Amino acid sequence: MIDKKLKMEIIEKIDHPISRVWAALTDKNMVRKYFFGTELETDWSPGSPITFTGSWDGNEYKDSGTILESEKEKLIKYNYLSSFSGLPDLPENYSIITYKLEPENNSTVLIVTQEGFNDQKACDDSYNGWKIVLDNMKKLLEE
Repeated sequence: MIDKKLKMEIIEKIDHPISRVWAALTDKNMVRKYFFGTELETDWSPGSPITFTGSWDGNEYKDSGTILESEKEKLIKYNYLSSFSGLPDLPENYSIITYKLEPENNSTVLIVTQEGFNDQKACDDSYNGWKIVLDNMKKLLEE
Protein backbone atom coordinates (compact mmCIF):
# COMPACT_ATOMS: atom_id res chain seq x y z
CA MET A 1 0.00 0.00 0.00
CA ILE A 2 1.20 3.52 -0.78
CA ASP A 3 2.18 5.77 2.11
CA LYS A 4 0.04 8.80 1.42
CA LYS A 5 2.42 10.91 3.52
CA LEU A 6 5.11 10.96 0.82
CA LYS A 7 4.66 13.94 -1.44
CA MET A 8 6.62 16.40 -3.52
CA GLU A 9 5.99 20.05 -4.25
CA ILE A 10 7.50 22.38 -6.83
CA ILE A 11 6.94 26.13 -6.75
CA GLU A 12 7.67 27.83 -10.05
CA LYS A 13 7.38 31.52 -10.89
CA ILE A 14 6.38 31.98 -14.51
CA ASP A 15 6.68 35.42 -16.08
CA HIS A 16 3.28 35.30 -17.75
CA PRO A 17 -0.22 36.16 -16.53
CA ILE A 18 -2.44 33.45 -15.04
CA SER A 19 -4.60 33.24 -18.17
CA ARG A 20 -1.57 32.18 -20.22
CA VAL A 21 -0.34 29.63 -17.64
CA TRP A 22 -3.88 28.25 -17.28
CA ALA A 23 -4.02 27.76 -21.05
CA ALA A 24 -0.69 25.91 -20.94
CA LEU A 25 -2.05 23.56 -18.28
CA THR A 26 -5.44 22.91 -19.86
CA ASP A 27 -5.08 23.15 -23.65
CA LYS A 28 -4.27 19.69 -24.98
CA ASN A 29 -2.34 21.10 -27.95
CA MET A 30 -0.06 23.07 -25.65
CA VAL A 31 0.31 20.15 -23.21
CA ARG A 32 1.50 17.91 -26.05
CA LYS A 33 4.30 20.39 -26.85
CA TYR A 34 5.88 20.53 -23.37
CA PHE A 35 4.78 17.26 -21.72
CA PHE A 36 6.81 14.70 -23.73
CA GLY A 37 4.22 14.48 -26.53
CA THR A 38 1.47 13.33 -24.18
CA GLU A 39 -2.08 13.31 -25.53
CA LEU A 40 -4.39 14.74 -22.86
CA GLU A 41 -8.13 14.09 -22.80
CA THR A 42 -10.53 15.65 -20.27
CA ASP A 43 -13.17 18.34 -20.03
CA TRP A 44 -11.81 19.53 -16.63
CA SER A 45 -15.19 19.13 -14.89
CA PRO A 46 -15.09 17.55 -11.41
CA GLY A 47 -15.97 13.87 -11.70
CA SER A 48 -14.83 13.67 -15.34
CA PRO A 49 -12.11 11.27 -16.47
CA ILE A 50 -8.62 12.45 -17.38
CA THR A 51 -6.29 10.36 -19.55
CA PHE A 52 -2.72 10.78 -20.70
CA THR A 53 -1.54 8.60 -23.59
CA GLY A 54 1.71 8.43 -25.47
CA SER A 55 5.03 6.69 -25.77
CA TRP A 56 8.03 6.95 -23.44
CA ASP A 57 11.34 5.24 -24.23
CA GLY A 58 9.55 3.11 -26.80
CA ASN A 59 6.85 1.98 -24.34
CA GLU A 60 3.22 2.90 -24.94
CA TYR A 61 1.29 4.21 -21.93
CA LYS A 62 -2.21 5.18 -20.97
CA ASP A 63 -2.47 6.81 -17.58
CA SER A 64 -5.82 7.72 -16.13
CA GLY A 65 -7.64 9.37 -13.30
CA THR A 66 -10.56 11.60 -12.35
CA ILE A 67 -10.83 15.36 -12.01
CA LEU A 68 -11.47 16.06 -8.31
CA GLU A 69 -11.57 19.87 -8.35
CA SER A 70 -11.26 22.56 -10.99
CA GLU A 71 -11.57 26.30 -10.59
CA LYS A 72 -10.61 28.32 -13.65
CA GLU A 73 -7.26 30.06 -13.35
CA LYS A 74 -6.91 28.98 -9.71
CA LEU A 75 -6.83 25.23 -9.11
CA ILE A 76 -6.85 21.81 -10.73
CA LYS A 77 -6.79 18.65 -8.66
CA TYR A 78 -7.03 15.11 -10.02
CA ASN A 79 -6.17 11.59 -9.03
CA TYR A 80 -3.88 9.61 -11.28
CA LEU A 81 -2.52 6.12 -11.82
CA SER A 82 0.59 5.72 -13.93
CA SER A 83 0.61 2.62 -16.12
CA PHE A 84 4.38 2.49 -15.47
CA SER A 85 3.80 1.99 -11.74
CA GLY A 86 2.92 -1.69 -12.23
CA LEU A 87 0.31 -1.30 -9.48
CA PRO A 88 -3.23 -2.65 -9.76
CA ASP A 89 -6.00 -0.20 -10.63
CA LEU A 90 -7.18 0.31 -7.06
CA PRO A 91 -8.06 3.64 -5.39
CA GLU A 92 -5.25 3.32 -2.84
CA ASN A 93 -2.68 3.18 -5.68
CA TYR A 94 -3.61 6.55 -7.18
CA SER A 95 -1.55 9.71 -6.66
CA ILE A 96 -3.18 13.09 -6.17
CA ILE A 97 -1.84 15.89 -8.38
CA THR A 98 -2.68 19.52 -7.68
CA TYR A 99 -1.92 22.62 -9.75
CA LYS A 100 -2.43 25.83 -7.80
CA LEU A 101 -2.04 29.20 -9.53
CA GLU A 102 -1.47 32.48 -7.73
CA PRO A 103 -1.03 35.91 -9.34
CA GLU A 104 2.09 37.89 -8.57
CA ASN A 105 2.12 41.23 -10.39
CA ASN A 106 2.16 40.28 -14.09
CA SER A 107 3.52 36.81 -13.33
CA THR A 108 2.09 33.55 -12.02
CA VAL A 109 3.26 31.36 -9.19
CA LEU A 110 2.46 27.76 -10.10
CA ILE A 111 2.56 25.21 -7.30
CA VAL A 112 2.55 21.58 -8.41
CA THR A 113 2.01 18.98 -5.70
CA GLN A 114 1.96 15.22 -6.11
CA GLU A 115 1.20 12.98 -3.17
CA GLY A 116 0.81 9.26 -2.66
CA PHE A 117 4.23 7.82 -3.45
CA ASN A 118 5.20 4.31 -2.42
CA ASP A 119 8.84 5.23 -1.75
CA GLN A 120 11.30 8.11 -1.71
CA LYS A 121 12.86 7.10 -5.05
CA ALA A 122 9.49 7.37 -6.82
CA CYS A 123 8.98 10.76 -5.16
CA ASP A 124 12.43 11.98 -6.27
CA ASP A 125 11.93 10.66 -9.82
CA SER A 126 8.60 12.48 -10.05
CA TYR A 127 10.17 15.71 -8.81
CA ASN A 128 12.85 15.49 -11.49
CA GLY A 129 10.25 14.77 -14.17
CA TRP A 130 8.09 17.70 -13.11
CA LYS A 131 11.12 20.02 -13.20
CA ILE A 132 11.68 19.06 -16.85
CA VAL A 133 7.98 19.50 -17.69
CA LEU A 134 7.82 22.94 -16.05
CA ASP A 135 11.05 24.06 -17.74
CA ASN A 136 9.58 22.93 -21.07
CA MET A 137 6.36 24.81 -20.32
CA LYS A 138 8.26 28.01 -19.56
CA LYS A 139 10.21 27.70 -22.83
CA LEU A 140 6.99 27.16 -24.78
CA LEU A 141 5.42 30.24 -23.20
CA GLU A 142 8.48 32.30 -24.13
CA GLU A 143 8.07 31.48 -27.85
